[in-house]
Amino acid sequence: MAERRDMEKYYTIKEIAEKFSVSDETVRRWIRSGILNAVLISGDRNYRVDNESLENFIKFRMENTNNEKNEST
Repeated sequence: MAERRDMEKYYTIKEIAEKFSVSDETVRRWIRSGILNAVLISGDRNYRVDNESLENFIKFRMENTNNEKNEST
């Protein structure tokens, strides 16, 4: 019997939008721009984001927020 990989959590655009208090379209823009990695499941707008990609995105946002704060002081 084949080994089963741990089930990884995948987030919908709506879940991510709610998490960051932004619109679904903003999340789609992040995906199109490449700052948030996602996989296209089916159709032209049905994306999912895995946990690792979401964590990388959070780190990216934190770093950019810190850099902006440092530049403004």
